[in-house]
Amino acid sequence: MTQFQYDLVQGLETAAFLLAVSYALWRGDRSARGISLVYIGGYLAMWAAFFGGKFIASLSATPVRYASRFPELAVDVAALALITVLALRNPRPWLLWSAAFQLVSTATRTAGVLDRSIDRLAVVTAVNTWWVLQLAVLAWGTVEASRARRTGEAAA
Repeated sequence: MTQFQYDLVQGLETAAFLLAVSYALWRGDRSARGISLVYIGGYLAMWAAFFGGKFIASLSATPVRYASRFPELAVDVAALALITVLALRNPRPWLLWSAAFQLVSTATRTAGVLDRSIDRLAVVTAVNTWWVLQLAVLAWGTVEASRARRTGEAAA
């Protein structure tokens, strides 16, 4: 892939993220809003981990490609814990799928941290796949919440 194609994919993923999270904050129930806040916090923490890792690598002999892996894993583990708590408190199918996708994402990143022979691009591609599926599940949960709200309003 060319740099233009990578930039295009990143732009599309960012647009999907902004749409899904905005929709969940606007029309979602408490669970959808909670998950969207976890996603926003994780997104910001991931950027901080990435650029912080680059900064740390510039101060040491650690190659940039390995510097940010541990902080990124910590962000994934924290997000997994929060999403799992939300899924256990509100056992809805979409929340369980969200927790499952986050678990697989965390396992993928863990494999990348533990086995440095795995190419960084392979890890990023796999994690991004799980990320897009998490956004789709968030949209699903928001649509369900919106429908339930409309049904409840119509009955009242």
